[in-house]
Amino acid sequence: MKKIKYCLLALLCLFEKVLAKGLRSMLPIIVCLCCISLQAQYANTNNTKGHTVPTSGLMVGDLVPDIPLLGEARNKWIPNTLADYRGKYLLIDFWATWCAPCYAKFPLLDSIQKAYADRLQVIAVTKENKEKITAFLHSRKLDGMSFHILAGDTLLNNVFQYELIPHMIWISPLGEIQYTTGGKSLTPSNLHNWLNGIPIHPLIKVDFMEYNNRLPYQANVPHASKSLQLTRNFYKRIPGLPSGAGKRITDSINRHFMTNVPLWNMYMYALMYILPYPERQLRLHIKDTIPFIKSNWDENWLSQYSFCYEVISPQPLNDTQHASLLLEDLNQNLKYRTTWKNEVADAWILYSLEKNSQLKASDQSVPVLRWEASSGNLIMNCQPLSALVDYLNKQSTSIINPPFFYDESDINHPVDMQISLPDTDDFQALNKALKPYGLVLKKEQRINNLLILSDAY
Repeated sequence: MKKIKYCLLALLCLFEKVLAKGLRSMLPIIVCLCCISLQAQYANTNNTKGHTVPTSGLMVGDLVPDIPLLGEARNKWIPNTLADYRGKYLLIDFWATWCAPCYAKFPLLDSIQKAYADRLQVIAVTKENKEKITAFLHSRKLDGMSFHILAGDTLLNNVFQYELIPHMIWISPLGEIQYTTGGKSLTPSNLHNWLNGIPIHPLIKVDFMEYNNRLPYQANVPHASKSLQLTRNFYKRIPGLPSGAGKRITDSINRHFMTNVPLWNMYMYALMYILPYPERQLRLHIKDTIPFIKSNWDENWLSQYSFCYEVISPQPLNDTQHASLLLEDLNQNLKYRTTWKNEVADAWILYSLEKNSQLKASDQSVPVLRWEASSGNLIMNCQPLSALVDYLNKQSTSIINPPFFYDESDINHPVDMQISLPDTDDFQALNKALKPYGLVLKKEQRINNLLILSDAY
């Protein structure tokens, strides 16, 4: 908009000079040229329900126009446009439920929002729908956040273009974009200085917008040439690349790859083709467990403990072969070793509180086992209790060397159950959900065949 105003001022000045010199014959040409210039200024904008919206990404130093907020408010009333936030500092946080570093920052954002409610507004924006994020926030005990949450966004993610999340836009009370950062720069000291008009020096966020995952890393990223392996390439985290995994098969090359993936996830992928319950069957007997503590998944942790890996082969590799090579290379490059061992381990045993349990399935039941995101309930119809135990053993856990679930209820027939499934690490909450069905979990120990991860030396 600034550029358009300057163009109009220049046009008026030029008219005055032309009229003063009597060059009236030049007026049509000048008007035509100015119209072309104005049209170019508007070429990068679009009109959405009466609001002028840029179609190309806004940059640091740009003024944020009157952009409508299209989506669903998750927890609080949200104004119609970004311009309605003028007069306050505005922090826009782009996030998703699958992004652990994103929601790891929510408690900090919540505390900052409460502390500076009169000067700051935080708005967390996601493309995911309201139902999904409501269930997710409830499951993570994050549904009491004080900042605004916008679900089902269809516009802001195009206006503020990015490749990696978390992606944060720092906007002044006058509507100027001052910084674009990742989550590393979101610190209490940076926020305090920013809100008090003190310049900050955030880390530059690198988004590798033209990454082609069909090509090997060296064809995409020149600085990825320092590999630890020659035939199966293993790299430290490559800034700017999105996190993910996949495979590309052509007539001449077979490539399996994992890009900027946390170490724990790499091991889980390698073991999922070997173990039925990899998270519970892998035992860490190592001095430094920090690389495997998932509760530390902020950006600083990820930058240190995420890696890239690829296997390029002229012959096709199935998933099991790729997983075996990955496990071998993880151990070799990171100085670990894995061995099988029968070991006594903690266990949560499912018992029936009643000798003659009335728990059963109705005659009309159709076999079902599913978790409903909207209610947070696990629905079991016409399923044995062993299916419940299998489900619990497969759930992700934040506990290092977590317990196994065992079914020793002596109830072998199918049953119907609908339980509010809490965090499967919460022993008391699990028992509260099971009690109405005459079931209980007890902490005991059992011998199990475990895969031991230990330091190589």
